[in-house]
Amino acid sequence: MNLSILKKSIPAVMMAAICAASLSAAAVTASAADNEDEQTFATGLPAPTAEEAAAMNEFFGEPETAEDSENPTVFRLPTSIDLSTNSYFPAIVNQDGIGSCTSFATTYYQFSYEAYKGTDVDLKNRDNIGLTYSPLFTYNFCNGGEAGPEVGVNPSNCFNVLANQGCLKQDVYPYCPAGETYVNKNNINRQWPTDTDALREALGKRVVDQGQIITNTSDDAELLKAKIFGGNGADGHVLTFATHYSSLRYKKWYNPDTQQDEDVAYVCDGLQGGHMMTIVGYNDNVWIDINGNDIREPEEYGAFKVANSHGAYNHNNGYIWVSYDAMNKVSKVPGAAESASRVPVFQFYNNNYNTLYWITVGDIENYYVGEAIVDTDKRDTLSVKAARSAQSGYVTTERKVYNRSYNSHLFSFDGPIVFAYDDLSDPIEDYLTGYNFGVDIDGTINDASFRILDSKGNVVKDFGTVTTDAAVKPINLKMGDLNYDGALNEADNTIYEAEDFSDLQEVLAQNYNYNNHNNHNYNLPNGEVTCIYNVEGDQVTVTVINASSEKTLSNWALRADNFYGTPSDFWGADFIDGVIYSKDYNSVLLPNESTTFGYKISNYTGDQPEFTLVSSVVELTDEDVAVSVEYNGWNATSGLYTITISNVGDEAINGWSISFSADGLTINSAWGAVNSYSLEDGVYTLNCANYNGNNVIGVGSSVVIYLSVSTDGTPVIDNIVVNATSTIE
Repeated sequence: MNLSILKKSIPAVMMAAICAASLSAAAVTASAADNEDEQTFATGLPAPTAEEAAAMNEFFGEPETAEDSENPTVFRLPTSIDLSTNSYFPAIVNQDGIGSCTSFATTYYQFSYEAYKGTDVDLKNRDNIGLTYSPLFTYNFCNGGEAGPEVGVNPSNCFNVLANQGCLKQDVYPYCPAGETYVNKNNINRQWPTDTDALREALGKRVVDQGQIITNTSDDAELLKAKIFGGNGADGHVLTFATHYSSLRYKKWYNPDTQQDEDVAYVCDGLQGGHMMTIVGYNDNVWIDINGNDIREPEEYGAFKVANSHGAYNHNNGYIWVSYDAMNKVSKVPGAAESASRVPVFQFYNNNYNTLYWITVGDIENYYVGEAIVDTDKRDTLSVKAARSAQSGYVTTERKVYNRSYNSHLFSFDGPIVFAYDDLSDPIEDYLTGYNFGVDIDGTINDASFRILDSKGNVVKDFGTVTTDAAVKPINLKMGDLNYDGALNEADNTIYEAEDFSDLQEVLAQNYNYNNHNNHNYNLPNGEVTCIYNVEGDQVTVTVINASSEKTLSNWALRADNFYGTPSDFWGADFIDGVIYSKDYNSVLLPNESTTFGYKISNYTGDQPEFTLVSSVVELTDEDVAVSVEYNGWNATSGLYTITISNVGDEAINGWSISFSADGLTINSAWGAVNSYSLEDGVYTLNCANYNGNNVIGVGSSVVIYLSVSTDGTPVIDNIVVNATSTIE
């Protein structure tokens, strides 16, 4: 970890002005150290490693270079541009005595600028400091929980947080604690944020695109200038970079615009003081006498303008210039003094190459939002993954949303972890029904609960208490059901008329006519299944709801004696010989769960068909079925279960399923006569495979299931129940 503290003597009168400025900015300070005679500046970027270089390359992808990019000089770039003059570039501030330069460069400057680009928000106004994005957000999630000038964060972690979680603004999560004017390791807030609503809203604005630019020498400066300028100067990007700040050497340039002598870094002469900053512009007219011969030579012209996080009284009102020539491993200025320790100024993770980073921040639609409330004494052990699986299979797809490597053993945490399912629910139209969604929490936790929300905080699915095992539950939504309760009624119409939709409700409300819909709710003969019938034009949707609070509905089938028209083009179900059969993926409905199928109707008379349940699930007795269980332990933590189900009755067993409680084991995979399995409240349910005759167990016949399991102690399978599908006479 690099330790780099820079101290600069300044007059006491100026110190008083600095402290006054700090008091006017409660969220982020432009302040000095407690000692009136000197100001302390922290850097804090960790020393470069191969692992961090690989992580940056993984996040940003293939770099853009002068060789493989479009020629940036096909149009003439202006001789200068300064993006920091835009009102939406934040005011210069001070990271104070914390090694948070990476968070200031990536989050406060770059993310804030890109998020507000093109707006009329004035981030220069200190009264609007709360609108900027908080560097504390990425710092606390990425720095390991410790604080100080020497304790920094790696940029790959910051960028991943901004892409996965977004960022809280400073009015919700300020960098500077209330009542303080200087931030140090003794007073910084190191706790994670707990405002669930704010965390959920943050998911709506995140990094949506990113890239890196690699250059060899100052000959490639045009590539960087073109990225800063963009297409018209208004859509250009600010660029972040890592450098060895303590090794920068400066000369003075008289700026005719400010009428002041300003500092220009002309060489990076060593590898001291890792620091991250933000390029905000360039000026081809900047000239410094690099070789000291008092002659204006072409190679001495041009510099990038850089925003620093050491306060407005540092260097050029908080900015520095970096000469184009500083990009060179060997100066291109004739007669310039050379040093064996010289490195390209933007070289940090790629030896002898300048590397700079750009991002685009945009609005993101969030359909399913996970909210885990976690109580842990050791947040460094915590890892959280979003999980999704098909209801017809056991394979679970997971994506990390919180990584334990970011966290600290120094702190406990009791609060929300909020995340979006992103690619696991994209496109959302494919994931409204037929899939399980949930969470996989790993680590040392005292207690945890979980629920799935929409982007406005409405509950889609409440899991209650969860453990460190993966927990998934089926989601089966239908068009028009805006409160996710499985029914189409006046409550949905009220939400629709309010026109204040979440991203998910926006999808469910599409093309649904709440003022002219025909729906019909009724219970099927066994009193435990409800159908909701709806017709829009020639399209019919039918929602089948398992109204039982205890029993699982498997392999359901329906019949309508009269469709009052000609049905065709069924989806979500198979129509064979006048009977509507469930698909593999929606054949199992847990208590209070639902699924939807539909079809096209022609020559429709307008009447409502009455559906009849022609199959139902019954629990078999010892007179019908026998189950044997064998366990073969491979080692102390895993093994193989062989379960044999035998028909000992006098009738064939159709569409069977088996459920059992399982203490001390977790099913990893299942095969043989089983098609899918699910875990609900500590009970596993395995459903028969609909191939090779496995769904039917003839009299005197058997089927076999194989389970690969992980164990914790001595595994026990108990409370075995076998169900079968019966035809209703």
